Amino acid sequence: DRGSPHAIIVETDGIEQTDVPLSSFGDIVAHAPADMDVMIMNLGEHRGGPLLESFVSLGPGGEASNVNIYRWVENQEVAGLCVYMVSQQFTQKIFSYIAKHGADMVDAWLLDRMCINPTEESGDKPYLNCY
Repeated sequence: DRGSPHAIIVETDGIEQTDVPLSSFGDIVAHAPADMDVMIMNLGEHRGGPLLESFVSLGPGGEASNVNIYRWVENQEVAGLCVYMVSQQFTQKIFSYIAKHGADMVDAWLLDRMCINPTEESGDKPYLNCY
């Protein structure tokens, strides 16, 4: 609503489950791929595909955190999405899709269907660009 290019969503149980310190969120936003619709920030043990980028994020006390961004293109059959970033194009794409086709359980539907499988709208690529 505010016109921000990204929004980070943290569910109530997400703070303890994030893969990176909260102080790294700004760096992750700065390193987000231009085509990113969704960036998953709490399922690091499930890499989901090839490594795209690695960088070091420094916390407020100078502590270093290694951050890896993977393309999410492999079915992981997981749920538990509780910390993730979405882009403006995500809301446009997902609302359009839901209006035509409906939705399902958010975690599995986003992670294992919309981020992995092609749709009639996306041709031979996944509907969403997920990392």
